[in-house]
Amino acid sequence: MQIINSQQMTSQKVLVFDDDERWCEILSEIFKSHDVESEAAHTVDECLNLAKINKYDLIIIDVIINKETLAGISVAKELDKDPATRAVPKLFLTIVGSDVIEKEAPSNTRGVFTKPLDLPRLVEKALQILGINK
Repeated sequence: MQIINSQQMTSQKVLVFDDDERWCEILSEIFKSHDVESEAAHTVDECLNLAKINKYDLIIIDVIINKETLAGISVAKELDKDPATRAVPKLFLTIVGSDVIEKEAPSNTRGVFTKPLDLPRLVEKALQILGINK
């Protein structure tokens, strides 16, 4: 029998793309409490660069970034062009109607959450996607 210490286990990793740094910090703390590593991107370029150089198990995307409507959808569509990031599950956060997002959402969209957010529901869905039981 092989004994694996916790440092050898691979961690689940989430990318949070949101221009609200405080919101990213809140999510980071919640994920950390579930032993999930998270990183934040606050600009389109930062999100695309991080997604291309790291392997994520989930990407949470705010639809409106720096007042640019549907910037998050554009980023997700860009990620869909790359085979390495196409399969990564995506959750969207929005203040615009979820029906608009559902029409525009790229592949592997696993949910759309309307602001103000139901944080426990969002976290529950993220953990479910990651295969983590609370």
